Amino acid sequence: GDEAGKALKEALMINSTLQHLHLNNSQLGDDAGRALAEALRSNTTLKTLHLNDNKLSVGAGKALAESLKDNTTLQILLLKNNRLGSDAGKELGDMLKINKTL
Repeated sequence: GDEAGKALKEALMINSTLQHLHLNNSQLGDDAGRALAEALRSNTTLKTLHLNDNKLSVGAGKALAESLKDNTTLQILLLKNNRLGSDAGKELGDMLKINKTL
């Protein structure tokens, strides 16, 4: 849940080895999604992040889109079966015009 997201944020901000993180079906909500987005701003090792089948909605989607504009290491981001909505989808699409590694 969201507490796990906060713990993951702290771990990812100091991580220097983890490259692949699979969090499918982890019941992560918007608070966890925003926490992960914040961690992605400074993380320089994570290449794959799977977030399928969670409870992420527009707030998390927009936060991820904003943070990934500057991320140069993440290559794969999976967001299937969440509740992102069209607004977050548009922002994620706009981010993909800027981010050259995803």
